[in-house]
Amino acid sequence: MTSYIGIWKVCVVLLVISDHVGLSLPCIPSITLHRSSRIIQTQGMSISLRCPVHLCYQDHLPNVTWCKIDGAQCENVEPDDRISSWWEDTIENEAIHVLSIHPVQTNDSGLYKCTATFMAEHIVGRVLEVAIESISEPSVSLVLNGDGFPECRASGRGSLANISWIPLSDDTNVTTTENPDNSWTVISTYGIDDINVTSVICLVSHPTFKEPWIWSISLTKYNTCKTIKLLVKSEDAVGEETADSGLTIQKQWA
Repeated sequence: MTSYIGIWKVCVVLLVISDHVGLSLPCIPSITLHRSSRIIQTQGMSISLRCPVHLCYQDHLPNVTWCKIDGAQCENVEPDDRISSWWEDTIENEAIHVLSIHPVQTNDSGLYKCTATFMAEHIVGRVLEVAIESISEPSVSLVLNGDGFPECRASGRGSLANISWIPLSDDTNVTTTENPDNSWTVISTYGIDDINVTSVICLVSHPTFKEPWIWSISLTKYNTCKTIKLLVKSEDAVGEETADSGLTIQKQWA
C-alpha cells in the first residue's frame, strides 16, 4: 500500500513541476477546416479551395493532395489547363494550400478533401462542398443607336460576356451594368473613326458559347453619315459639301 502512495506522490510532483516550468506537449500537425465549408459559384467563374495546415516546423511544408469524392472512392484532382495549386504565405505556424479551378463547370460540383503528408503520417481534412450553378446563354443584339453608331449588347447572368469588333476602333466605349435582378448587361458602342468603313462585325464570347456570336451590320444601309469636305474654288464663295451615305447632298455656302 505504501509503494502505491509513493508512486502517486511522484506523479503529482512531476505534473506540478512540468506545469511550473512550462513544458509544452509535443506538436501535432493538423488541418484546421471549419466543420461546414460550402462554396457556391456560377459556371464560368473561378473558385479557390483552401486547406489550412498547422505546422510544427515552419521550414518544412508537407505534401498536400486534393481529391474529389466519387461514391466510396476519392479520386485525385490533378493539375491541368483549368486546375492549379500553390502555397499561400506562411503565417506563424499555419500555411494554406490552395486549389484553384478556372473556369468552373457544372461537373466540378461535389465534395472535396485535402490530405497533408508529414513524413509517414497522413492527415485528412474535413469535406469541402462545391456547388456550381449553371448559366444560360446571354441574349445578344446589334443595332444602330440614336446617334447612328453600332451598338452591340449582351445581357445574362453569371459570367460576363466579352465583346469585340472587326475592324478595330480606337473609339470604342464599353459599359457594364448590374441589374436589380442580379443579371448584367454589357454594351459596347463602336466609334467610327474611318469614313471608308461601310460595315462592322460584332463578336461576343461567353462560356456558354462554343463559338463566338458573330453578326455584322451595314453602315450605309442605315444612313450613317460620312462627311466629305470639298474645297470649292469660286470668285466669291468657298463651299462645303456633305454627302449622307451617297444618298443626299447638302450644300452650304460661306
